[in-house]
Amino acid sequence: MSTPSDIEILKWADVEAQFQKLLPHFSPLFESIFKNTSVSFYRVRYTFGTKVILNGHLSLPDILNSELENHIQLPLALVTEGILEADINLPSHLIPLSILKPGSFFNLNSLFQPLIPSHYVRNAYTYTAGSRSLLILPKISHEQYNERLMRSFSINPDMLCPKTFLDQWPLFKELINAPEFKSNWHTEIIIFSKEALALIQSNPGLQVALLKQEHQKTDFQNNQLMYDLVWSIFSENLSNSIKNGPFIVETVKHLIKLAMAEIPGYIPATNSLQAPLPELIDVFLNVYRIRYYLPIFMELDYFNHQDPIYYSLQKHTFLCHIPQKNNANRTIDELTAIKELILSFTEQVLENKLPISLENTLLHKTLQEVEFDFFHPQGGEQLNTDIESIAEEDPRFTQLTDKISSDKSVVFPKHSLFFNGCIRIRPIRREPKVTMKNFLSSAGPFRLDDDK
Repeated sequence: MSTPSDIEILKWADVEAQFQKLLPHFSPLFESIFKNTSVSFYRVRYTFGTKVILNGHLSLPDILNSELENHIQLPLALVTEGILEADINLPSHLIPLSILKPGSFFNLNSLFQPLIPSHYVRNAYTYTAGSRSLLILPKISHEQYNERLMRSFSINPDMLCPKTFLDQWPLFKELINAPEFKSNWHTEIIIFSKEALALIQSNPGLQVALLKQEHQKTDFQNNQLMYDLVWSIFSENLSNSIKNGPFIVETVKHLIKLAMAEIPGYIPATNSLQAPLPELIDVFLNVYRIRYYLPIFMELDYFNHQDPIYYSLQKHTFLCHIPQKNNANRTIDELTAIKELILSFTEQVLENKLPISLENTLLHKTLQEVEFDFFHPQGGEQLNTDIESIAEEDPRFTQLTDKISSDKSVVFPKHSLFFNGCIRIRPIRREPKVTMKNFLSSAGPFRLDDDK
């Protein structure tokens, strides 16, 4: 397992400004218990792709391993720069569980759960510095172009010519960590020492505030039983072909969780928070020398209820093992079935046709406010075939590439496999209400005695 590239031992005065910026509501409480103490904090930086936590164990230098010895299995820490992506790696696919951005705690449960057997499975999770699910839309498997990368960067040749989206990330990691790559990108965390954690545990006010935040994050999970019951009632009347095709059902359930912002989905990358993307784009434009298509990256994030979020049947992020599919089913057929099922469920929820009313729930509110669009370039009448409209309606797709100079004529990668079965979730579009003011302004000047 990789080790941190940088570490500092700090006092409260050294981290106070970051706490004030990232945790404005909690900062006064932290200051009240740490200001006049000499407790330590540890600022640790990890390069892109480092396994910060692997199978429940934190990657630390020896000095911290000894300091935290005989303590909790994972110490309490705060993300201050970059991100951590939590995932579980199954044989079928990589399951992204969450994205921890600056201002996010990890292992907050350590404050409230003793080291006795509990329901928390610690050893299943891996936290990676930077976006583990990062992908680039156009293909980057051209052998001759990959040889250009090999000549310019000290990288493992086994990572070249990625054939699938899942194969791309190891190449990104190799490039970013190559000595020739011009970037100092890192994820930074601040770890609380044993003494600092003891002070938090002796302050009921701060513990209650942190517990409230944790409860808000787990509200959906706490009500999962009821949602599962509602779904089982709804699915009772489904056709046998749908009942016997768990892939369709699980996809619809996953899309609803995406719309509720309970799990992350894909968005066009627009900044360097999750990876050094301007530098990567420059590499693929001017070293790899990509032809035809813009090197547009997609990364995971949560639906912000303003901008679209995307899911692709070509890059699953199921929170379970991918159900077995009927090989005879085409992606178009699957996408059409998903569309019909999600529209049926939405109708029954919003028209209160289920035995259990979901009014005043976040699920009901979400289904009132979002729309699902289904894309496939050969989709026929029931699916949207206009892939270019996705970029036209979402300027984020070209926000980064517009800033990189290149002598090549490249366009939006509308032929990317990502769009062969793509679902877009966005706020529902409503026609603006016609007011008297708008009517008069659009009608132009007129006179009361005008007889024309």
